[in-house]
Order: sequence, then C-alpha cells, then structure tokens
Amino acid sequence: MKKMKGKLLHEVEVKAEEEELFEMDDLYFLCTKPPACVLFQRDNSAQTKLEDIDAKIIPVFPLERSITIKGLSVRRRQVPMCPAFRLANYKVQGSTLTTAVLDLKHDPTARGQDSHKKYCSTYVQLSRLRLSDGLHLLQTIDMEDLRFSPDDQLLIEMQRLKAVERETIAAWAFYEPVSGPRRAERALPVRHQRARSTHT
Repeated sequence: MKKMKGKLLHEVEVKAEEEELFEMDDLYFLCTKPPACVLFQRDNSAQTKLEDIDAKIIPVFPLERSITIKGLSVRRRQVPMCPAFRLANYKVQGSTLTTAVLDLKHDPTARGQDSHKKYCSTYVQLSRLRLSDGLHLLQTIDMEDLRFSPDDQLLIEMQRLKAVERETIAAWAFYEPVSGPRRAERALPVRHQRARSTHT
C-alpha cells in the first residue's frame, strides 16, 4: 500500500458475497462485512501486471490485525484503504477527471489568498474536467466568488509574448518554401535575397 499512497485511483468493482450486500438505492450498497477484494484502476499504471487482470487494475485484499485496547484483544479485518476526501490544486495538475466536486466558494478569512492565487486556483479546478456534465459544486456560488484576476505583471508578460508571436508570424511570411537536403541553408527570407541581389 505504500506504493499507492497519494495516488489517484478509480474504484471499478467490489467483490463480496451476495448475502453480505444490501441494496440501498440505485447507487449505494450496504456491505455488512469487509469485501473479499476491491479493484482499483489507475490512469497510468506502472505496477506489475497480474495474471488474468488488466495491467491498470490493482487488487486490494483485506488484512487481519490483532490490537489490544484496555486489556481486551480485538481482531480486526478490513481493507487497508482510505478514500481521498479532497485533493489540492497542485495534486490534480496534469490530471484529467471525468467528474469532480469543486469548492469555488471564496473564503475571505483564508490566509495567503490574494486575487492572483484565487484566479489560478479557480482555473486549475475548472480545467481538469473533460465535460461540464461532470462538474459539481460543493457550495452555492455567485459572481463575487469568480471575480478574480491574475497579477498585473503576468498580464504584461502575456501581452509581450503575444507581440513576439505577431512579429514572428510576420517575419516568417517572407520565407519561401524550400525543399531538398540543403533546405536549412537555402531557406533565406525573400526580402533578404532581393536586397542582396541589388548589390551584385
């Protein structure tokens, strides 16, 4: 389990005896005993592939441990796992999620939260989802919870990069398409070739 610590997993199936399961509704089942096995699926698995199981599937089996409490010996049998109750912004960066419950409510009492950090946090959370159908909000929000902007220096840098992009596109417009093994040597700007030919 140490190798799985902090990993984002998706539960795909719970193996249990039918007499131990009680259907509560269309989504939930009550399991009276620890399941025989819980199967998890990782998006990118580096685990050793087990026979007759997909390479991304990780089986987790119950463990039995004896503990002593106030002179009483207790034997406990349970699946060694703890569901992730939350994931920080930095933890989900680079991940693509099918569904997520986001907390976009602004907390004015939170420390170290300025407009730029809140803007980045909102962007990271919203951009992790494939479709808006999988977006769920933990709390009701209004426009005041979304009116945050990036740092002024970041906006200035973005404008500079856009200007460089326009200049680069304009400069490449003067290049003629050249093919062949000496393509790199022959790829000179059209205006440069014309200017050089007027001096010969």
